[in-house]
Amino acid sequence: MSSPAQLRPLIALRWKMVREPSTRRGLAVALVIPVALLLITIVGARLYPAPADSTTLLVIVPALLLGFVVLSIFGPLAAGGGNELYPADQLVAFPIKSRTTALAALCLTPLNLAWLVQVLIAFGLISYLARSSWPTALAASTTIAVFIACATVFGQWVGWLIVGIRQRIIGRILTWIVALALGMGFLALLRSGSLTGFLDKSPTLWVVVAALGPSQGNYSRWFERTLVLTVLTAGFFALSLLSCRWALR
Repeated sequence: MSSPAQLRPLIALRWKMVREPSTRRGLAVALVIPVALLLITIVGARLYPAPADSTTLLVIVPALLLGFVVLSIFGPLAAGGGNELYPADQLVAFPIKSRTTALAALCLTPLNLAWLVQVLIAFGLISYLARSSWPTALAASTTIAVFIACATVFGQWVGWLIVGIRQRIIGRILTWIVALALGMGFLALLRSGSLTGFLDKSPTLWVVVAALGPSQGNYSRWFERTLVLTVLTAGFFALSLLSCRWALR
């Protein structure tokens, strides 16, 4: 049985375990609300009056996207790998594939409120900046959607990799050393006043430039970079499946 074929009955069983009709209706509404908010955010940003100067937003958006990448990494780690569809002890007697576990973790990602809020903000800001026409706003939103997918599967890959490394004492020590080094590096940037310069050179600026390409008449750059993000998404997805299998070995 394939992983999607395993995942569907697991989700269906979890849904049947919610026996109260009112609770089911509430959950159904809760699933629709994020989609409605996303559409309202994109359309509202497109219709909002244009700013006199968008320089500040052009600085904020790359930093926001970089923060989203960081959140995508720490979110799965906070969930111990991200799979909370069923507690692990309830699945011991069932031959659940590691790929099914990885897919379940991805399916549960939108339930992270911080993840959802940052997605809405990213779509809203990029639609606001690429507001010259509906096609340019749609093109920019497409690039951001691919970036969000790429960052999410990248976070899952790193998260499962760290979960696997931390299964041994040496691995736990190593991760603490790396975390301490990253924390000290962040504090050094903050104390030296170089944090702003670092954020100005954020690699996510590459994504923002691609998303805003159509609004500047540069569709070739938009297409090429969005295609690169799509390929990276597929690659990180494959790596996340492999790292999950390794972590659960």
